[in-house]
Amino acid sequence: YSPFGVVGDILLVVGLFALGRFFTMLAGLDVASSFGGLGSSREMMISALVEPALFMTIFVIALFYGGTNISTIVSSANDTSILIVPGILFALIAFFIIMMAETGKLPFDNPSTHLELTMIHESMILEYSGKSLALMEWSHAIKQMILLTLFVDIFFPWSFVEQISLVGISLGILVFIAKVSALASFTTFIETRVAKWRLFRVSDLIAMAISSSMIGVIFFFL
Repeated sequence: YSPFGVVGDILLVVGLFALGRFFTMLAGLDVASSFGGLGSSREMMISALVEPALFMTIFVIALFYGGTNISTIVSSANDTSILIVPGILFALIAFFIIMMAETGKLPFDNPSTHLELTMIHESMILEYSGKSLALMEWSHAIKQMILLTLFVDIFFPWSFVEQISLVGISLGILVFIAKVSALASFTTFIETRVAKWRLFRVSDLIAMAISSSMIGVIFFFL
């Protein structure tokens, strides 16, 4: 049970992500440098591809779990043998691809680069320093943590906590940290095995995410 479950709609979270991306692109354009404009235009292209895939994935999740409220989704997932449902497996694949794109991971973006041909997120904040840069990097880290949390809460919600107590809450926190750490380690492993793709090949991966979501919808109605 979540005391703030009534306002915990996953569509609201997606909207907040889009709002943050919008202001980051404005920040890149505001410095009036070629790098900022380049990164903002590339970010707009990727977001135009990612957001339909994300909404399609949310549609699949809502079909199987009966709503878009995060509390409802997690409660339903706790009562379902989720890993043996084919439609949810395809939604998992789609959400993972979208998560990599949203957080600027390889092969979509290389956050450690400063080359003009490969910069996307970094080029938008290249001209910033000090407190402004710290806030931007902090917001990016928060976004990544939220996406990791959503992934493990939707697809691996089990915490093995049977009662609300100090021991149960402590165990739940440890299990949550372990799940997020395992997912972060897996994304890092993927990054070490792939190189950054050309910008116009990024659409292939996002098309794969949309296709996986559509297959999930088909499995729901079968």
